[in-house]
Amino acid sequence: MIHVGENKHIVNLLGACTINDGDLNVILEFCPNGSLLNFLRNRRELFQPVWYKNDTDMAKELTYIDLMVICHQVAKGMDFLQSRKVCEV
Repeated sequence: MIHVGENKHIVNLLGACTINDGDLNVILEFCPNGSLLNFLRNRRELFQPVWYKNDTDMAKELTYIDLMVICHQVAKGMDFLQSRKVCEV
């Protein structure tokens, strides 16, 4: 993973080490909102099925536009990983 490089659309690996007992410990970039799945589930009640936004803060309003932005960012992250031969399509 360290050879993949950094990208703003993926959770980046900051470091890794093994302790004397052989366990692998990894240090990943901090995600203040947790996983994408939990982020979306926690905002399920805020979802408005409209194509316009009254507020730019996703903590207050979640619309189709926000979902499209999230999908685009996920696709960019997957494209980066595929370009580094991490996953094959």
